Amino acid sequence: MTSDKTDLEQLSFSEITDWYIHIDHPDDSIIYPLGKRITGIQRLEAYAHRIVAASEKHTQHDDFSVRIDKTPLRISRFKDVDSIVLSVRRGEQEVPNLNSLSLPRYVIKIIEDNRFLKTGLIILSGAHGGGKSTTSAAIVKRRLECAGGIARTIEDPIEFPLSGAQGKGFCFQTEITGMKEYDEEMAEEVRKAMRGYPTGNHGILMFGEVRDSFTAAEALRASLAGRLVICTIHANTIEDVLFRVVSRAESATMNKSEVFDILKSSLRLIINQEITHGKLHVTTMYRTRKLASILHSGRLDGIVDEVNRQNINNNHNRDPELSYA
Repeated sequence: MTSDKTDLEQLSFSEITDWYIHIDHPDDSIIYPLGKRITGIQRLEAYAHRIVAASEKHTQHDDFSVRIDKTPLRISRFKDVDSIVLSVRRGEQEVPNLNSLSLPRYVIKIIEDNRFLKTGLIILSGAHGGGKSTTSAAIVKRRLECAGGIARTIEDPIEFPLSGAQGKGFCFQTEITGMKEYDEEMAEEVRKAMRGYPTGNHGILMFGEVRDSFTAAEALRASLAGRLVICTIHANTIEDVLFRVVSRAESATMNKSEVFDILKSSLRLIINQEITHGKLHVTTMYRTRKLASILHSGRLDGIVDEVNRQNINNNHNRDPELSYA
């Protein structure tokens, strides 16, 4: 027991990766990477109480973020029998460099193409824990470094510290608070963001996640309004991405032909990724004349063949056949 206590006394707050805190008795919470209870360690008990106090400002949300001693924490609230538990994970202190993510070189080349990505839509997809948020934050950072301007993000919750100067540009981050109905708050923040770009500057708008029909429709509309829109969605394949975007947007205030019309004009890049045994695996689809033709038909027939054709091209290290029109 003495050894366990010594380990806990030597552990700094910044070294804790995960924390499970019963809000009724924070003194008995469990921390990782040690996997031990903090009972009897007053310094850690005090932190647990501070986290519980900070969570009380987010009673309308089950997923949110807070900062303790400038350390970002991602928190999820769940029920354990008859008690409420906070699952706490230390957030990222900085946005990773795009080159450090093991993305194929052709993907980075596309992302750095100021002509191709002046406006339009980029979708990051994959399963939970596949690194979508990491890649989208790194893309925002690289686009600001390449082209400058203003980026606005609307997130639920904020995951990476993008706010402030990023190379030639600047980023402003907004977190959905849960103080209003989700659709109402999202609509309000999108309107604010769309009005908040300098005249003559295209800018970037990042949605944390397309999880409902309203957000899908807003992301599509914004991509036609002279912005580069970057969003994430849960999907296992690129074909699934398009099916989900179409079905979700169509069930909002758009009809199917309108959805395809926007995708035909604005879709620039889909990155589907998964992490297996610590290694990033990526499949992509980018705008080509063939893809534009498929979307123009109002059907998704031929998407799998186009993805395979592009990947064969990429595997032979040929330059991407980008369509700028």
